[in-house]
Amino acid sequence: MSRALVFLLKPLTSLLLAFHPFLAFRAKLQPYPGWHMGSWASDSGIHRRVIKEEVWKHCKGRRVIPWWNDLCVYVYPGNETSRALLLSGLYEPNEFYWLSSNLMPGQTFIDVGANMGLYTIFAARKVGSSGAVIAIEPSTRDFARLKANVELNKLVNVQLLQVALSDHEGEAELLVATEEHSGHNTLGDFGYATASQGTERVHVTRLDDIVKQLALTRIDVIKIDVEGAEYVTLRGAEDTLRRFKPSILLEISDRTLVHQGASGSKVWDFLIQRGYSIRVFHKKTGLPSQEVKPSYFDSENAIATRDNSTHTNEMTQRGRSKTFATLRLGYAVSGPDDGMRRIRTACSTDHWCRVITRPARG
Repeated sequence: MSRALVFLLKPLTSLLLAFHPFLAFRAKLQPYPGWHMGSWASDSGIHRRVIKEEVWKHCKGRRVIPWWNDLCVYVYPGNETSRALLLSGLYEPNEFYWLSSNLMPGQTFIDVGANMGLYTIFAARKVGSSGAVIAIEPSTRDFARLKANVELNKLVNVQLLQVALSDHEGEAELLVATEEHSGHNTLGDFGYATASQGTERVHVTRLDDIVKQLALTRIDVIKIDVEGAEYVTLRGAEDTLRRFKPSILLEISDRTLVHQGASGSKVWDFLIQRGYSIRVFHKKTGLPSQEVKPSYFDSENAIATRDNSTHTNEMTQRGRSKTFATLRLGYAVSGPDDGMRRIRTACSTDHWCRVITRPARG
């Protein structure tokens, strides 16, 4: 039946491409037990799926599709995340479901390894105009896509930094993945059979230094997905974790951590020793559940939280708009008047991080 449908669709491909936004699924905030990249295939009827597959095959250049609530995203031909979004509307749905219940208006969210910006724009909408989002992405290709998605949705409570995180300041080589697996960029080596399109020299700094430079007065949730640099990123955020006790959504993957001298066990122990409890998304429910430390971490997404509900409630009651005002005014503005601004980081006198802000007041 599907072959016959494809045959009938070929003459209509150009018409279908014109209406591709109407074929896209909007994201639904609910658990999807056992979800993984590619499991979208069972989420739609065979006819609609075949139609969308045919449209995807003929897409040329980036296109805009609706995603969640009133948010839209650019999708890119040949990119696995874009494909998942068009064909099912789903990307890490269990994580987004958790985030939807744990991000509140006025909070501050930090997206480390923002890639094309799905978590960034979702969080920006959730925390609202009184909240703030800091998105960090070192890859020039993916930083441009992150910026495009922020601008597409006219989000003014987001700041973007093109820098990599670690436990020290300096320079490093970023191994850049090809288009299909653009989310696999790494400071180490690929954990999967991922093709590389080359390397890029990037600036490396600590999250503690960024937090200090931006004079952040609250941090509520941090998402970390940095393909093996999770351990050193946490080491470079020790003061931030101690001061703000944020919830952390992070990937723990031995297959990538091993290439940067770390392991899932090291990440787990680091967090436990600092008062965090860790939950992993249960394959049968799609919800976070308390677990003993696994012997091997096979690309597990986990939630690390402190018993700080009182702390969180107190923070929620204090000056929600104060944080964003601090972010806007806490650094010197320089550079051409092209909508892009640059800040000098606390850890370097020579490097400028690229940041998007509201236009500077004269």
